Amino acid sequence: MKKSNWIAIILTLVMILALSFIVSQFLTPNNTRRTYSLTSCLNDSITEDMSVYDIAKLYRDNATVAIRVNGYNNEAMANYSAQGSGVCIASNGYSSQASNYSELDVTATKGSYIATNFHVVEWIENEDYRDVTISVITEDEVEYSAQYLWGSSYFDLSILYIEENLNYVKMVDRTIDCTLEVKLDIEPIFTIGSPLNLQNLNDFTAGYVRNNNDMTEYTAITEYYYQNFNGWNSVSIEDALPNTFVTYEIQYLGNVYEDVISMSVEISPGNSGGGVFDYDGNLVALATLSTDVSQTNGNQINGAVPVYPLIKVLDKVIANNETNANYTIYDLETISIIGLDANEAQISSDVFYEEQKSELRTIGIDAYYLNGNFYSTTEYSNAFSFEEEGFYIISNANQSESFENLTEGCIITSGKINDETTRTIENRNDILYLLLNLNDGDVLELSYTSASGSGEVTVSF
Repeated sequence: MKKSNWIAIILTLVMILALSFIVSQFLTPNNTRRTYSLTSCLNDSITEDMSVYDIAKLYRDNATVAIRVNGYNNEAMANYSAQGSGVCIASNGYSSQASNYSELDVTATKGSYIATNFHVVEWIENEDYRDVTISVITEDEVEYSAQYLWGSSYFDLSILYIEENLNYVKMVDRTIDCTLEVKLDIEPIFTIGSPLNLQNLNDFTAGYVRNNNDMTEYTAITEYYYQNFNGWNSVSIEDALPNTFVTYEIQYLGNVYEDVISMSVEISPGNSGGGVFDYDGNLVALATLSTDVSQTNGNQINGAVPVYPLIKVLDKVIANNETNANYTIYDLETISIIGLDANEAQISSDVFYEEQKSELRTIGIDAYYLNGNFYSTTEYSNAFSFEEEGFYIISNANQSESFENLTEGCIITSGKINDETTRTIENRNDILYLLLNLNDGDVLELSYTSASGSGEVTVSF
């Protein structure tokens, strides 16, 4: 073969290699970015020979995420950023899991629905913040813009939406409406979350459910005050001044958590909203609360909120998001009733009034604090001394004639929807769970007691 022919062959091979390199770099998809299936329930991929660690890795790589929130604080005139965790509970291909609770027949056809704690994303509904953005970060460190769809401060749960398709995990109620045989008890569980910062993206932690009793816990907000020639002034701890005459702090109620699952799983700030799973791989709760060891004088106490409310609202959230439906998710705000139970009454009194009475009077405040509102200790003394079972009505702004008998001081004791079994109302969450089961067109019947006796109200929705 002539030398010129060899040169031509070599040049041709070089050109082919060069073109192949260009195509692989610029014209083909970036294969370093994980692609998700369209899509599957990860529980269906679990086999008998898989250990809990195999399940955790499956979830970490496909369904659990970190959540970043950014917003501008109008009062502080500064930008702030916060981080939490989350887990995908539905995506393209999801079919209704709530057939036992709702007549809705829902199938998700796009995107992904992410569960997290409400307190992780609460800036979105806080008037002190503007320009709030939420993003979801997957195991491969790809960040997606997220949309806030639903949230409840009572349950500390929320649902976000992203357009990317992730795989999802199955939710199972093992706390609220379940039978005693399947109720969470002393058993192994694990959580996946992103504590402290994104260097700890999707960390795995294993532990146990501590007992089969539901806890009632609360969070508190601390305000710091200092006194100078102009009187009492409120400041943050970072702005506490050394040249003041007197300083002190006031701790008032943030939120009351009921039906909290007590768990010996180590969590830190950033774990909030991360999935808590049983050893069958079912999502049973979201990691939410942890105490400071200095406050417990020993073991840290950690808590998770059950997924039952998420199971109840998810189908409606999906239908409203994908089909422009307008299904109502019923709660206390929807029916325009404000009230409290014995847990809230005691904690509100202890945290805000009794322990800080002298300081509060010093700055001219003499009130109970509950769910963002102040209540006069004189006018509402009966409400905040409530110690019975039931839900005590503080106020009723509902314009429906059917609700008019539920006046201040009435105690809701039971309720039922349509002809279903009557549910006993022992505390706030009991009435919230009842309302979550309401659909448009249903009939709600509530029984109550008052100073003048007992009665019933029947309301059509």
